[in-house]
Formats: sequence, structure tokens, C-alpha cells
Amino acid sequence: MRGPWTSPQLGIRFKLGKGTLEILGPDGTLFQNPTEIALQRNETERALAETEAELHTTEHERDSAKRERDAVKQDRGAVKQERDAERERVALLLAKLRQLGVDPADIS
Repeated sequence: MRGPWTSPQLGIRFKLGKGTLEILGPDGTLFQNPTEIALQRNETERALAETEAELHTTEHERDSAKRERDAVKQDRGAVKQERDAERERVALLLAKLRQLGVDPADIS
């Protein structure tokens, strides 16, 4: 092969370089060689593994935040119940004082 050879059916060019064969697409862009493809695949797989690890971490953080939020809701519910019970106790004591003829406003 003297110069570049172009496939009439595919429109791609084969060109001998210094110890290499270059294959160019119909638009003139160079096809990747197997080493470049393998490197790109490895980089893609590495990036995918990194993304999956980040996703796992994010899911773990989300689950932890949900558990914390649920615990806070539960604590709020317990505090509200205690507050309501205390208010009821105060109301009963005030009623008892009134029954005994003591005006709670007079107590200081």
C-alpha cells in the first residue's frame, strides 16, 4: 500500500504511519485503537464504581437522616403527651383548690 487506501463501500481510509496503521472514518476522524478503547473502558468502569460508592453513601446518609427525623417526631410526641398530662394535672389541682374554697389567684 503506497498511500492511504479508501474503502469504496465504507468510505473509511486506511493509512500506514510509522509502524502503525491508522484508520480514519468517512469524516476524517481517527478510529480509536484497541489500547485506547481499553483505557476508556477502564476509566468508565472506575467512574461507574466511584458513582455507585457515592450513591451507596448518599443512600446511607438519607436513611440515617430519616431515622433521626423519625426519632425527633417520636420525642416531640412524647413531650406533647407529657405537657398535656401536666396541664391536666394542674387543672385538676386548681379545681381541687377551688373545691376546698381556696382561690388559686390568692396563692403566691
